[in-house]
Amino acid sequence: MRRLLLLLLAVPLPAATVTIARGELAMDCALPDPAAAGTRFDGSSLAPRASWRGRTLFAGYTHLNYPETNTAAGFAEEFDTGERSLPPGWAQARPGEAFLKLGVGALRKEGDGYLHWRTQPLAARGAWQVEHGPDWYQTTWRSPAVDGRACTLVRRVELRDDGFTVSHRLANTGSVALASEHYAHHFLCFAGRPVEPGYEIELGWEPPAPAVVPAPLHLAGRLLTIGALPAKWSPTDGAGIALAGGGSELAVRHRGAGVELHLRCQPAPARLVIHATPQALCPEPFTALGAQPGAEVSWSCTYTCREPAP
Repeated sequence: MRRLLLLLLAVPLPAATVTIARGELAMDCALPDPAAAGTRFDGSSLAPRASWRGRTLFAGYTHLNYPETNTAAGFAEEFDTGERSLPPGWAQARPGEAFLKLGVGALRKEGDGYLHWRTQPLAARGAWQVEHGPDWYQTTWRSPAVDGRACTLVRRVELRDDGFTVSHRLANTGSVALASEHYAHHFLCFAGRPVEPGYEIELGWEPPAPAVVPAPLHLAGRLLTIGALPAKWSPTDGAGIALAGGGSELAVRHRGAGVELHLRCQPAPARLVIHATPQALCPEPFTALGAQPGAEVSWSCTYTCREPAP
């Protein structure tokens, strides 16, 4: 079991990366791969390695049944999971026709329901442009046009002495209004320590308590902790809860690992999903987006690395 977990932590990720660094922080940012089979995550949002004071911040993850779509690391951003928002044009498309998956490309509709975690047939990728300096990395994605729907997405990672900022701009370059929902999966694994008691997430607001909080998660007010792991806590298991938004800040810490990562989202997320697997602890802030033709929308997340208080 432990050997299998370690193998999954070392999942294969894009070999082509750009390394940026500043002070005690270093990050490998994956270059978008035009030949990639994955149709879920934004191809520029994977960070196979990030470390602060020599302690890793992120882990790799894969799904045993759909590895080509679900292999990811770092921020692993995605638009429109289908739970609360569908990809632009999906509802209007007939089977075999194209719809727009932001950050990925034009995909072909299959079946009656959208399953974001399954590989979708690819019609067109769109065009990527990459720029970077010693401590910043920026990608620009120009989408294919699908029935009047088109956009330009700019994503920029910029390091600071005590952390980094990830900012986004989505410009509607089509003739149809765009509505979408974005989130960052955040595969966090501090100092190489998979999910275990000792991890905690402190929210900047107190959400209404969900009806059920599955093990090993435990929620008390604004504090979520990891309790005793289930007896069969295997790499294919996971536990998650969805919380109403209400604030823009949260902190993830592990005192034993000596890492606290503070997140400040602008605007405040509409909701927060907290997901845990043996490989990583994932706070996922969801942001609702909308832009009329010719308009653009911006959002960002600022991360600060700290030593946890005793």
